[in-house]
Amino acid sequence: MEFYWTNEANNFFKKEALKKEFIDKVKQKLPTFIANSFFRIKPIKEVNNCYELKIHAGKDDYRTAFILDDDKIIICYISNELQKHKFDKQFSKWWKNNQNTLNEIYKMEK
Repeated sequence: MEFYWTNEANNFFKKEALKKEFIDKVKQKLPTFIANSFFRIKPIKEVNNCYELKIHAGKDDYRTAFILDDDKIIICYISNELQKHKFDKQFSKWWKNNQNTLNEIYKMEK
């Protein structure tokens, strides 16, 4: 699987070490969860083909929204909001204003 992310997601973390830990966990967990019938992955109902997952990095938990496109995963959005319904509202609002940012995705590097 190839991992990409939007500029918004790429710039979410201010500390490089935390960003690296988040990337490592995403690359480790997402393929496993997808292979196991989307274990711990939930759909975002307002946006087609978009899902969310909670990731623990550093001392905190984050929710991340991503798109699964064949063998490509695009991390669109990251938030500290842990309540699913609030995260979905937050992401849907972001999506309405920024869905064109998928034209500007970046390969996720370590």
